[in-house]
Amino acid sequence: MLVCKVCFKEFVYIGPRGLDYQVKTYSKKCYNRLTGLRNEARRIHPKVDLACETCGKRIERGKTCSRYCHGRRLSRLYTGRKLTAEWKRHQSEGKRKERILKRGIFACDKCEKVFETNTSLRAHRSYCTPDEEIVNVSCDVCSKVFRTARGLKIHGHCHIESWNEPRRERLRAAAVNRISQSTSRAELRFHNQLVGFFGEADVIHKFKVGDCYHEYDFSSHRRI
Repeated sequence: MLVCKVCFKEFVYIGPRGLDYQVKTYSKKCYNRLTGLRNEARRIHPKVDLACETCGKRIERGKTCSRYCHGRRLSRLYTGRKLTAEWKRHQSEGKRKERILKRGIFACDKCEKVFETNTSLRAHRSYCTPDEEIVNVSCDVCSKVFRTARGLKIHGHCHIESWNEPRRERLRAAAVNRISQSTSRAELRFHNQLVGFFGEADVIHKFKVGDCYHEYDFSSHRRI
């Protein structure tokens, strides 16, 4: 006979491990209770009753009881902090200097490229890759080769439909509203005059010729 260590009930084990297997608990409920007691004994940090700094509610850990109280606590702590002299003293002098636009000759210490402003150099450092770190990697889907792993990672988004479809929708919406959003009022008036003279089917707005990157405001295949 075996005795449960939780409920002290006597029982006989008839499971697949044989009659000689020494089971400590009678049921799964007793096993979970025994595991909880063992974990409670192993716990290093005991429970401490604390109070929320915003609403005063009793909590076991932390300083606030919810996100709402956490937001109210931060609003109280940081209100007007950037306008005080104490906040300015604790700021990094180097970061304040980087935000000031300066013109001159600024060279990158990795690839030796030269920029006219310090802000352009700061933006370049975020993606700068020296020649010794360049590794030609190819895409597994379209076999396009990239110099760095970062370029391959950015390119991989175009093969993800969940990322690509919203972008297509934005481009379609921009193409539909292109005349009304990206043209001036004078150009709109001129466009209406051309449509009234040639017809809407014969007037092409924002016309491009083949692979040329130059864009013409208006074009018409109809001869006068």
